Amino acid sequence: MKITEIVTESVVQIWSRTKGGKMVRKYRCTAGPRKGRVVSSPSVCTQPKKIGAVMAIKKAKARRGSTMKIKRSRTKTTSGASIGLAKLNRRSASRSRPNRRSVGRKTFRRSGGGKRKPIST
Repeated sequence: MKITEIVTESVVQIWSRTKGGKMVRKYRCTAGPRKGRVVSSPSVCTQPKKIGAVMAIKKAKARRGSTMKIKRSRTKTTSGASIGLAKLNRRSASRSRPNRRSVGRKTFRRSGGGKRKPIST
């Protein structure tokens, strides 16, 4: 049995890091109460949220949200592991989606009047 047969359509596979710094495969929920969250198994996406954990993170963000934001952005831009992880996830995303700019784009040239006219071929 392949992993794609087990995984439902409400998740996307991504690379993530463990606390020890290892690269592991995880899932991003695309539906359900945990939409947008990275989880270790697809079955977690349909489970209800833990109210206590939700309230705790809201309190923490209210107290030190700006500090958390600054530290997170610094880690993402300077840590080698974070940069490598972003490259891994970007590469897999580009394979599955076409480039939006290359689809249905017209090229224009400038004429003397300043108005844009399509190039006739």
